[in-house]
Amino acid sequence: MTILLYVVLAVAALFAGLFVYTVRKVRRIEAALPPTGRFVDVPGARLHVVERDEVLEIVFGPDPVPADFAVRGGGMLALRPSHFVAASEDLVAGAPSLAPLVARYGELRLPVSILFGREDRILDPAANGEAMVAKVPGATLALVPGGHMLPIMAADTCVAFVRAAAARLREAEAVTA
Repeated sequence: MTILLYVVLAVAALFAGLFVYTVRKVRRIEAALPPTGRFVDVPGARLHVVERDEVLEIVFGPDPVPADFAVRGGGMLALRPSHFVAASEDLVAGAPSLAPLVARYGELRLPVSILFGREDRILDPAANGEAMVAKVPGATLALVPGGHMLPIMAADTCVAFVRAAAARLREAEAVTA
């Protein structure tokens, strides 16, 4: 029983030490790189508040946000609590599966065509697009002018890309038939 008490005390001391270390580390980082913007303090965390317009500027950049995006582009749908919860659950649930999937990209034996905006501020064309092409045999990458929201901002480019990818698929099927 005494050993168990010492183990519990040691674990509690370890967690207390980690807490103190983390708080001090965060304070040193914030002293060196003072955060800007608005923040909300909640128990155990300090959350940075990003305004809607800031987010949309990042998502759409370098293109301007369309005035009618909330309605035409479905932007209002993202404000539904059920959508926010579902998207958050997808992100959390997908994270553990990502590394094993990436490790198997080289096993893919189907046509893969990737479209990226050169100025994408959300996904890096090199780290995501070029890296995927390097891992998947025969994959193709099309880099076009624009940002992350190509389906909305460059719909004609997206349609042409999908048609070209479908044509390559039909050509490959004709060769193997």
